[in-house]
Amino acid sequence: MILDKDLILADGLDLTGISSGSNQDGQVVDLKENNDYAPGNVLWLVVRLSEGLDSDGSATLQTAIQHSVDDAAYNTYLQTPAKAYTKYTNQGDDIIAIGLPAHLDRYLKINFAVGTADLTAGQVEAYLTQNPSFPITQ
Repeated sequence: MILDKDLILADGLDLTGISSGSNQDGQVVDLKENNDYAPGNVLWLVVRLSEGLDSDGSATLQTAIQHSVDDAAYNTYLQTPAKAYTKYTNQGDDIIAIGLPAHLDRYLKINFAVGTADLTAGQVEAYLTQNPSFPITQ
């Protein structure tokens, strides 16, 4: 799959730098600048592990899709429940794979929150695409 660098929200983002109780944002994508997909086509957001998660404790990961009109104040569009890191131990596992609605505000980002304990391993990639390279089962 070929990805436009302007549509990548995270590329090997290291989650081990997020201490328990903290969160970290991926890159911001400007949907107005990069919104070149045809009306009626679905733009997919894929958040996938590029390295499986691990923890010395019982870490949890919560992922949020956030959008903003001005790249300052963000609203949460969708948020996963905080899931045990053991749900995400395999490289290539999808955390989120969702078709995005056309009504989102101009700026889009992903926010990762770690809870309960620190992660000792784990990286994610997140990107927008019109052609997800996986079977859609969600």
